[in-house]
Amino acid sequence: MIQRLAKDGIYLTTAPRSIMSIPLAPGNRADVAILCSGTGTATLSSVSTTYAKTNEAYTGVVMTLTVSGAAGSAGALTPFSVYRPCYLVSTLSSTPSITDTLAFGPGVQMNGAIFSSETTYLNTYGVGALVQLSLVGISDHVWHQHVNPFQISVLAATDPVYFQVRLVTIVQLKCLLNQRF
Repeated sequence: MIQRLAKDGIYLTTAPRSIMSIPLAPGNRADVAILCSGTGTATLSSVSTTYAKTNEAYTGVVMTLTVSGAAGSAGALTPFSVYRPCYLVSTLSSTPSITDTLAFGPGVQMNGAIFSSETTYLNTYGVGALVQLSLVGISDHVWHQHVNPFQISVLAATDPVYFQVRLVTIVQLKCLLNQRF
């Protein structure tokens, strides 16, 4: 049995959550608890999915788990919730102070501009601002966000259980997300 505790270092609102697989995009992390029913070996493998848009995706064994020693007993994990720091509190019932759009494409453009340097910005946001970003045209690239955690506020997911684990591989052409700076 596999139970998810956290995704990318952020604990679930209520944990653990029973899962059958651990979907991860490049750079993702998952905190899981694995209950072994006996001794032996098990493998965790990477498989191609409908979400992988590249032929460069690795498929094969990622990890081998070897269980040995005397049998023991372990009870079920007790569900728990954690207190969240202010930057992880839900923003879903809050009104964003800023709304902005990131339009991807055509090609390598964003909002009609091509990347020019690491010091040229599309926009800047003040500390404490609650920003709602509309992601448009993002279908061939995994959305990743450095430093600031975000919440998906609107997503017409074709597979809502997949998105419940907070992996943001957007297969639709538009979603909204909230983040506090």
